[in-house]
Amino acid sequence: MLRFRHNLYVYVSGTFGIIWVLMTWQRPGTSYYMFPLLISAAVPVSYRLVIGRALPLHFTVGSSVAGLFNVLMLSGILAISGKLDGPTLLPTGGNVVDSLSLGLIGAIIGGFLAMFEIGSNRTQWI
Repeated sequence: MLRFRHNLYVYVSGTFGIIWVLMTWQRPGTSYYMFPLLISAAVPVSYRLVIGRALPLHFTVGSSVAGLFNVLMLSGILAISGKLDGPTLLPTGGNVVDSLSLGLIGAIIGGFLAMFEIGSNRTQWI
């Protein structure tokens, strides 16, 4: 059973979320496209950094869904308050669909990064 140690990495997604809300609240007409990607990818990647090895599949899926839920919650708060305005990347659907699709892409990328061994020390230089 994996035990998560107390580590600052687990707060990265929340920090990105707070920054996104504060920046959007200050300038409602500006779209910040990178924040949904960062918020959703930060959860699985931070758990991978806390554990120090690749995550099992069920932890990867769970943490990716948690990151996507963070994006869904923050997009809903910003949309209800009327602050999620500005240009969109997609031709239809508006800003909420735009941020949720970017959050889905970030969750998939973060899940892949958390699930695979990247940069392992298996080869030794002589």
